[in-house]
Amino acid sequence: MNNYRLSTSTSNSETINSEEKDKLKNMTPKVKRLKDGRLLDILFNKVIHQAESSIYKILNPKEEIFIVQALREAANIVGVNIKTLSNKLNKEVLDSDEPMVNIKNFKVKRIGVFIGIN
Repeated sequence: MNNYRLSTSTSNSETINSEEKDKLKNMTPKVKRLKDGRLLDILFNKVIHQAESSIYKILNPKEEIFIVQALREAANIVGVNIKTLSNKLNKEVLDSDEPMVNIKNFKVKRIGVFIGIN
């Protein structure tokens, strides 16, 4: 049994004062959401790969649609190496207005799951 859950905890909780609330509200963001749902670490200007913030939509040559949760799954369906697909999605999509990448007669799109959250 977990005695540290909020619903069963018997310890007193501390509240934050208005100064601390204002400090939290006015902090500069540490990450930025990209158009395709990935997170960018602003300080180091690098994509955070551990964040599962995207799904992948694949349109095969027969116009069938597949939705998968992992880049590895998308690469397997298309029949390319995961690095190849990742590089194409990173470069071609962000450098153009075309939301889908064409590779081996498949169209692949990275879709942000939490796009509406700022």
